[in-house]
Amino acid sequence: MFISEATVDAIRDRAQILEIVGEVVALQRRGTSHVGLCPFHAERSPSFYVRDQRYHCFGCGANGDSITFTMAHRGLTFPEAMEQLAARYQIPIVEANGRQEGANSGGVTPAVLYKINQVALEFFSAQLLEAPESVREYIASRGLTAEAISYYGIGFAPLARGGQSSLLERLKRKGVKEDILIASGLVRRGSRGELYEVFRGRLMFPVWIDPQRVAGFGGRTIPGLDPNEGAQKSAKYLNSPETPVYQKSKILFGVPQAIDAIRKLGVAYLVEGYLDVVGLSQVGVQNIVATCGTALTERHVKRLTNLAKRVVVLFDGDKAGRAAAAKSFAVFINSGIDAHAVFIPDNQDPDDIARKYGPKCQEFLDQLPRINLLDVYVGSLIEKYSEGATGTEGAAGNGINSLGAALKGRLCQELVQTLVRVSNTIERGAMLERAAMLLRVGPQELRNFSEQAGLTQSTQAPIQEVQDPELESSTNGSTIRSIDQLPRIDRDILAAVMARKDELCEAFLRQPELCQSVLPETRRFATELFELVKRSRADLGTTEYKGQVKALLRSFGPSWERHWRNAYEMLKDPAVSFERSLVDCSRAVRRDNFHKLVEKLELELGDVAAADPRRSELLLEKVAITKQLKGLVG
Repeated sequence: MFISEATVDAIRDRAQILEIVGEVVALQRRGTSHVGLCPFHAERSPSFYVRDQRYHCFGCGANGDSITFTMAHRGLTFPEAMEQLAARYQIPIVEANGRQEGANSGGVTPAVLYKINQVALEFFSAQLLEAPESVREYIASRGLTAEAISYYGIGFAPLARGGQSSLLERLKRKGVKEDILIASGLVRRGSRGELYEVFRGRLMFPVWIDPQRVAGFGGRTIPGLDPNEGAQKSAKYLNSPETPVYQKSKILFGVPQAIDAIRKLGVAYLVEGYLDVVGLSQVGVQNIVATCGTALTERHVKRLTNLAKRVVVLFDGDKAGRAAAAKSFAVFINSGIDAHAVFIPDNQDPDDIARKYGPKCQEFLDQLPRINLLDVYVGSLIEKYSEGATGTEGAAGNGINSLGAALKGRLCQELVQTLVRVSNTIERGAMLERAAMLLRVGPQELRNFSEQAGLTQSTQAPIQEVQDPELESSTNGSTIRSIDQLPRIDRDILAAVMARKDELCEAFLRQPELCQSVLPETRRFATELFELVKRSRADLGTTEYKGQVKALLRSFGPSWERHWRNAYEMLKDPAVSFERSLVDCSRAVRRDNFHKLVEKLELELGDVAAADPRRSELLLEKVAITKQLKGLVG
């Protein structure tokens, strides 16, 4: 889905920057501006200014409007930011083809689902205040404080009961139709056609997508309140089903509550349970998030990319925990995040150590060894091929000695099939060196395996698309500017996302200033290509995937098809770096934005009298921006 420029303009007009920034920054009025501490870097004196529907930090140079702030602060892509802001300000999303979101979905729009979830949130919170003694005893046994319950919005879903006190009846009274109730995931239809509430007898954890809205819920059973007692026991955790606003493969629990701490510290702790997050947070470990009842995915990692430089995954120290850590290695490949595992000893989980160590929990965590995920992954392969022999700290140990040459060769083949996916050659080389040491083989031997595996992959690379004779015609290219009519930066960005779509398409859509600066068709192409990449060849099949990519190119016109072919030809030149090209484009856009800011300030200074106190404020802004501009040029 690509949102029309009319919708983007409507969002830009309605989204009040003081309201959005004010949720995360304590702003104080100073002259014509509002000033606060920058949320994007650590500072003691406020240098973050908001005025005229824009923000600018004179410390780190961050600048933009409500859209770029939403992207940058929450680590969202441009389309994700648009969807969130549209839902927040109840702006109907009209797609580029003129179709309105929800037109063929029975009114099940994100805005409607967020409203229903808000009703459910208020209901669960009210029910917790009236919960039976067994619920209060359970909360006390888990050490949950009133402050933590309020901070995370924790509630209680009572056992099924009829009448006006049920969530189902409350939603019906608000006029919510049955099909929308079911689409929300809060209600299901039974085998006899009756409606019933999904969450019953559970402690409820709302999954906030931002400080204002809940995307879904997770519910934990409470001892003695299982609605299936006497039959098959209910699952300990039950999560909302997939909806247009709740996709478990990319949503993380606790991000809005943890985002400031993550940005400040540069590191995020990642756990598996809701109670792990709440427990650690209330004893001071606030830079912590969790997956929502699903395995860690690349989309989860991408969500953290713009928030943290490092991720520490907390696992139980048992065999299952080490296996989960090893599996997570592949998910972090090409993420640009420094990822380590920390194993909690004595079969404890994060919530256990939160209650055991209290305010000293962070100190305890800092003392535990942080193990590179590559070491954990190699250790898991050694255990796999040596039939249970384990090494120290999940890495190579005595188990490697039990492997003969044949088994070690098979292990190396499996290892390099994963490592050849690492796109950064320096990073890949370092990983191969480390793996060779752990496996006690010669580095060159492992490189030879890697080169053979890379050659096998290259025969299937998308370079095949370069000479495809089907990329000849155009279906509706007349509605879109040709490539030679686009600015140089747009052309360079398009070449990068075309040639390196798996890595750089999303990287572009996560850069606020770039997304705001390019022409609509550049952003539209990158967005639609990214949607195809997300669905992936695995989901569509190689033939269908390539067919849809070709159809996308044809819809943009012959010049876009030629640009695609040229971009792939450039891949053959070792001197070409599309990553560097994207960085250069970002710097150029920031320089241009700074020039515009200086010009705007000069115009304002021309209209302000010498005695006006605003003049000194504007002069200070101009000096600071000019200094930042010189730094970019240098």
